[in-house]
This record gives sequence, C-alpha cells and structure tokens, in this order.
Amino acid sequence: MFITFILKGCSSLQPLILLRIMKTVSHDEELKTVLAQQFKELRLKNKLTQSQLADRLGVEKGQVSRIENGRYNLTLASIDKIAAALGARVSFELQPN
Repeated sequence: MFITFILKGCSSLQPLILLRIMKTVSHDEELKTVLAQQFKELRLKNKLTQSQLADRLGVEKGQVSRIENGRYNLTLASIDKIAAALGARVSFELQPN
C-alpha cells in the first residue's frame, strides 16, 4: 500500500491561492519527513513563527520544532489540528501497490 498525502492550504489573506503538494510515500520516516517539510512551508507561507504556531496549537515552541524536523510521531488528529491552525485541510488516499 502507498499513501498519497495531499495538503491544501489557503491563507486567509490570499483566499484564492492554493498550496497543493502531493507526495507518495512508502515508509514511516518518509511520511514524517514529507509532513514536516509541508507544515514548515505552510507556516512560512502564512508568515508565522514557530512560537506563533505553538500558541495556536497550545503547545511549546520546541514541539513545533520537533514536528518540523520530523522528530515527532504525529497522530491523524494532530495532523488535522496542525493543518487547521495553518488554514489548511488534509486528505489521505490509500492506493494498492
């Protein structure tokens, strides 16, 4: 099985600009790396610091840093929470090999 991860983000300041990043991954570490990169890119696109995102999420800045460096195991609920804090949505699609 492969998981296709799609993160679509829309800044409230730029409602018509969509960030669409699609990657196919086959291993946990690759998925964490892809998520980390995409969350960081979306945070920067929204002109947020790690501290500001941490405040939105109700966590410490260090946790945001670990997430963005792929050193934090994310649950589906936490992925959804981070995406919402960044004005994005997440969808997953399972595909057979």
